[in-house]
Amino acid sequence: MTTAVNISSSVVDLRKNLSDLISTVSFAGARVEVTRNGKSVAALVPSQDLERLQELELLVEGLAFNKAMEEDDGSRMSIDDFLAGKDFED
Repeated sequence: MTTAVNISSSVVDLRKNLSDLISTVSFAGARVEVTRNGKSVAALVPSQDLERLQELELLVEGLAFNKAMEEDDGSRMSIDDFLAGKDFED
């Protein structure tokens, strides 16, 4: 695994150099942190990094779903009871 080059660019500089920064991200695998008033507001990342992030999000969602299924005791409540503020014990 190669280490990504990290670059920081203000929004103003991003506007001026967008084409060059996209090329750097695309071909060199760089990650560009976009800042506004010194604070990070966005990032340009290679599409492969985005795909990995999306895969990780799906994995985390799947793990959360599996955990919820394991903890499900089968109890159910009607929407009317829920909206009326009733507890399962009522």
